[in-house]
Amino acid sequence: MSLVSVTMSPQKLDFVGVAEIDWERVPMTDADGDPLREPLADSESVVVGETDVEVDAAGASSERLDLLAERGELGGVAARHRDVGAGLTAGDKYLSEGKLYVARFDATGQGEWLELTLADARIANYSAYKFANQADVFVNARFAADAVGATKMDRPEWGAVNYRNGEVYFALTNNTAANRTPAKVDAANPRAYMDLDGIKGMGNPHGHIIRFKEPGHQASAKTFAWDIFLFGAEEDSGDANLSGLTAKNSFSSPDGLWFSKATGICWIQTDDGAFTDETNCMMLAAIPGQVGDGGKVTVKNKVVVAGAEQTGTQETFLGAALGEAKLRRFLVAPLGAEVTGITETADGRTLFVNIQHPGELSKPLASGSAPQSLWPGNQGYGAAGRPRSATIVITRKDGGVIGL
Repeated sequence: MSLVSVTMSPQKLDFVGVAEIDWERVPMTDADGDPLREPLADSESVVVGETDVEVDAAGASSERLDLLAERGELGGVAARHRDVGAGLTAGDKYLSEGKLYVARFDATGQGEWLELTLADARIANYSAYKFANQADVFVNARFAADAVGATKMDRPEWGAVNYRNGEVYFALTNNTAANRTPAKVDAANPRAYMDLDGIKGMGNPHGHIIRFKEPGHQASAKTFAWDIFLFGAEEDSGDANLSGLTAKNSFSSPDGLWFSKATGICWIQTDDGAFTDETNCMMLAAIPGQVGDGGKVTVKNKVVVAGAEQTGTQETFLGAALGEAKLRRFLVAPLGAEVTGITETADGRTLFVNIQHPGELSKPLASGSAPQSLWPGNQGYGAAGRPRSATIVITRKDGGVIGL
C-alpha cells in the first residue's frame, strides 16, 4: 500500500509557538510507581496514572460511535452536518475535482508526489493492468501507483499534521515476512526482523511512524523531505529497537495519530496483535520534534524464511531519540480493545478517547464461555454482562491542561 494525496485548493496552516511540556505532571506509572503496563489477567479497565487524571466512560453502542466517526466528531474535525445522510451526493462534492498523487520515498531522504494520470505513458501502457479511462485509474489507484514506481508502505493507517510546523505524520502499523524480508526492504520501510519471544512475529511486526515536510508547507508542493519519527518495538528487541524504547514507552502497531492544538503533544494510539502477550493496546504521548533532527542509521535485518536465514542491512533516516522525557505511555486499554479516535476541548483540559471492541476475542454469549472482557459494565458504566465500545472522558483532578 502506498501513500496517496488528493490536491485541491491549498489550505493555509495555523502556526503558533511551541509549548514546553512538563512531563513531571503527566502520570505514567501506576499507584506503586511501576511503569504503566497493566497485567493482562487483570486488564478489565482503562488504566491511566492515578495521581492527576480521572476517567469517565459513557457506554456507547458501536453504531453510535460509527456515526460520530462519520461526522468527524471524534477526530477533531468540524462536522459538516449538512452532509450527514447525503450519501453519494456528499462524496461526489469532495472528489469531483482535483488530482490524485502517490508518494515515492527516495533513499536520499527526499521524496516526490507523482500524479496518477492516464496521460502518463507508464500508466497508459502498464502491462499488469489495462486502464480503461481516468476513472479506472482512480478506482484502481494501487495498480497505477505500481506503474509509476510509488513506494509500497508497511500498512499506512492514520495521517496527522503537526500544527506547530506543518509536518505530516503517518502511522505504518506493521507488515509480515510475506512482504518484508531483508531483500524486500527500502529506506522508508527498512526493517525485516524476528520477534524472538511471545507471539514471535516476523517482517516488521511492530511498525513505525514516518513523517515528511514539504517546501513552504504548501499542499501544492511536489517534493518533500522525510525521516522516521519512531520505530515500534519491545524494549528487549535488540537491534530492532532502533528508537531505544524502554518499559515506560515500548509500543507496537501504531494506528491512530493526532496532534493537540492546545499542547502540541502527538498522541499515538495502537491496534496491536504483536505485543499483546505482554500488554494491551495503548495510547502514548510524544513531543514531536521536526524532520531532520536526527540522522542516518543502518538497520540490521534478519529473518528465517522456509528454514533458511536471511540477513542484510538497510540505511534510513531516523529522527532524534525521544527517550522517556519525550515519549511516555499514557493509558492502557481493556483486554481485546483497540484505542482509536481522540479529540479535546479547545482549552486542552478534557480528552475524549474511543475504546473500540473490548473483548474482541470473546466467544458468542450463547457458548456459555466468559467474555474476554466485561468493560465498561464491570466499572459501573452501561449494562453489565457483555463488553461494549465506549468513549471515555479524561480530565485532570486539578482541572489543568492535560500534559502541562
